[in-house]
Amino acid sequence: MFGFNMNFNDPNQQNNNQQPPNMQMGVNMGFGVNPQQQPQMGVSMGFGTNPYDNNGMSMGVNMGGMGMNVNMQVPPQQYQQTYQQSYQTTQQYPPQQQYQQPVYPTTTVTTSSFTVQQPVMQSGPNSLAQAIISACKNCSFDSDKVKAVTTYSSSQVNPIGANDLVTILGLLSFDSDKLKALEQLKKTNNIASMSCVDASSVVSLFGMDSDKVKAITQLASQVYDRKQNAEVIVGKLSFSSDQGKARQLLLQ
Repeated sequence: MFGFNMNFNDPNQQNNNQQPPNMQMGVNMGFGVNPQQQPQMGVSMGFGTNPYDNNGMSMGVNMGGMGMNVNMQVPPQQYQQTYQQSYQTTQQYPPQQQYQQPVYPTTTVTTSSFTVQQPVMQSGPNSLAQAIISACKNCSFDSDKVKAVTTYSSSQVNPIGANDLVTILGLLSFDSDKLKALEQLKKTNNIASMSCVDASSVVSLFGMDSDKVKAITQLASQVYDRKQNAEVIVGKLSFSSDQGKARQLLLQ
C-alpha cells in the first residue's frame, strides 16, 4: 500500500504571537506494509517542510485496529524584530579662550625739563660789528664814533658778541662815551648772550666802580650763567657797596 499527501497554509493568516506569516507547505509520503502473516498491520512515514524552516517528520504504525502516530517537528525560528536605536553623542568642549598677555603695573616717572640758554656762537665775522669798527677807525672824535654806532645799530639787528664788543668799546676814549655806545647796542637788541667770563672782560674796560655798575646794568640780562658765576663779575669791582649792587643786578 502507498499514499501521498500535500498541505498548504495561507500566508495571510494572522498570528497572535507576531510571528512571520505562517506559510506552510507540507508533503507527506508514506507506504504501508500488510504482510499476509499479520493482516491489518500498516506502517507509514512522512516528512514536511515550509519556507520558514519548519521541518518535520512523522511516523505512524497501525496494527489490527490499534494505531500509533509519532510526530517530530522542528519549529521555525522565532521572528525577531530588532529596533535599532540611533543616538548621537556629541562631546562639547569649552570655547577656546584667546591668550592674553598679562599686564604688569607700570610706574611713570615724570622729570622736569629745563633749558639752558647757550651763547650765540658767531659762525663768521659779524657784519654789523665790522661796519661799526671800520667807521670808528675812520673817526677822530668819540662823538662821531658814538654816532656811527647809533647809525649802524639802528639799521639792522645783528647781536654782537663779547670779543667784538670789547673791540668797539676799546676804540672810545671816555667811559661816558663807552656807556652811550653800550646803551645804544642794548636798546637795539644788538648785544649777544655771553658768559660771566666774557662779561667781566667788558666790565674791565671801565675805570670807576660806578661806571662798572652801569655797564653791568646793560649786560646782566645777556649773561646766561650769572646766577652760578656772578662772583666772576663782582670781583672786578673794588668797593663792597658797589659789589653788593652788582651782585643784586646779577642775581635778580
